[in-house]
Parts: sequence; structure tokens; C-alpha cells
Amino acid sequence: MMKSRWMMLVVGAVALVGWASGVGCADDGGSTGTTARAVECSEEGTCAAGEACVEGWCMPECTTDADCLAGVCIVGLCEFTPEPWTCRAGADCPAGSVCEAGVCVFAGCVPAVEVCNGLDDDCDGMVDEEFDLATDPANCGACGNACAAGESCAGGVCVPGTCTPVPEVCNGLDDDCDGMIDEGLGCSLPCVTDDDCDDGLFCTSPSACVSGTCVVLPDIVCDDGDPATVDTCDEATDSCRHAGCSPAPEVCNGLDDDCDGMVDEEFDLATDPANCGACGNACAAGESCMDGVCVV
Repeated sequence: MMKSRWMMLVVGAVALVGWASGVGCADDGGSTGTTARAVECSEEGTCAAGEACVEGWCMPECTTDADCLAGVCIVGLCEFTPEPWTCRAGADCPAGSVCEAGVCVFAGCVPAVEVCNGLDDDCDGMVDEEFDLATDPANCGACGNACAAGESCAGGVCVPGTCTPVPEVCNGLDDDCDGMIDEGLGCSLPCVTDDDCDDGLFCTSPSACVSGTCVVLPDIVCDDGDPATVDTCDEATDSCRHAGCSPAPEVCNGLDDDCDGMVDEEFDLATDPANCGACGNACAAGESCMDGVCVV
């Protein structure tokens, strides 16, 4: 058995009631008995006959489950598995588990601060959800693509000049720095030709001169209908860009291979013998995966 699993099993059993069978317990006088106090040990030979010293505690030896008045017989030792494994903090749980709502649960993903890198760092099933590639000057259009000093990010493209957002008013300008002109205001600027309504930007809502008044037309739509691409409007080339994730079969590797915004969603690290406890951790022949640990 793996060391971490024995630690979980032994300490858990001790924390509940000691060995339910009475084996491996001692009374206050130190002799083997039936009181619920597990016997500690420091090395082989310090336990009573029929017991073995495992992780500092005397564990009953066995041949079949019938030899264990509580638990089951695994690899010659009675294994006690209290369910559920209760906790008050992460430190109460075995390695590879976290404390959630007072119960230790297997944690295949170790949460960290989310950064813009195409990975699910904070283990919430989403990738780079805190970053807006359309407006973030530090990640403009793609993670790590930082705009130069004096530039801002609009529509995923670095543009000259720093925009200071103010409330949008009807003036033919992008006051609130969102890449759109006079949006939502129903503005009616006077005009003679369509050129009078043109702000010179490809990605803003187009306008046309109708009966002497600029009329805002529907927004430019860059969505190509492919959920696996990041669709942005490129002001530098006056065109739509369709870049990003190229879908592939999902494999257990900590990445979003199939571009659905989730990581390794098809794999259960708690029960998958090919990825037991972690991607690529395969159990040996004849072993199964229980709670992220390979068992015989």
C-alpha cells in the first residue's frame, strides 16, 4: 500500500474510536484489551503478536476479511476506512486532498492564482476567465501580448494613445473607451454623405447618411460560428481575426485540448486506474483506483 494511504487510514481510524476490533488497543494498564485506545509504535517488534507497526501505529495482521472485526484485509493488514473523512482545515486532510464543507475530498487540481496562460490555474473549470483579451493592455488579443507605452487595447488590438474613459455622449467620439462610438444613445448627427458619418475606424458600429442624418448600422460581427476560435476585430488590418484554440481530443494533461473551456473534464482522477490521483499515474496490473490511490 502507498504510504500516504496508510497515513490516512491509520490516523482516521484512531481519530474515530480506535480499532473497533479491540486488536491493536491497550487498556490503561498497557495490556492488550478492548478499550478504544490505539497502541503507538516506533519500530517493528514493538507491537503485540499478530500486529505490525505501520506509520507509528500497531495494525492487526490478517489473511481474509473475516480476520478483521472492522474494516477489510488488504495486503495482509486490516484496513480501516472511516467515511466520510471529516476535517476542519486543509491540514486535517491527507496529501492530495482538500477540506470542503467539513469533508476531505480528492484534489487532482491544486488551486493557484489565475494568470493569463491558457490553463485553469484556480481549478474552477474555466480558463483565463479573469482576463478580457479585447481590452486588457497587458494581454491584448492574446495572453502576454502587452501594448507599448502610450497604447491602449481596443478590440484585442493595441492602438496609439491612451484612452481615459468618461461617460459616453453624442459627439461622434468613443468617450468611454470601449471601441464603439455613441453606442446606445440614439444619436442623430447631421450629414451630407456617408463620409460625414465615418469615424475612420473599421471595428466601430458603421453609420450611413440617411436623409441628412447619420444612422448607426448594425455592429460588425466577427463571430465565425466556431466555438474553438477567439473572434476579434483587427483595426490594424480592417478585418476580423479568428485565432486561438485548435480543438483536439481531450487527454489528461492539465490543458483544455478540446477548447470547451474545461480542463480534463472527461477524466475522474479519483477512480481512473490510468490516471489515478494525477494525470499519467497508472495503477499496476490487478490494481484499481480508489479515492485517487491505487489499491490491490
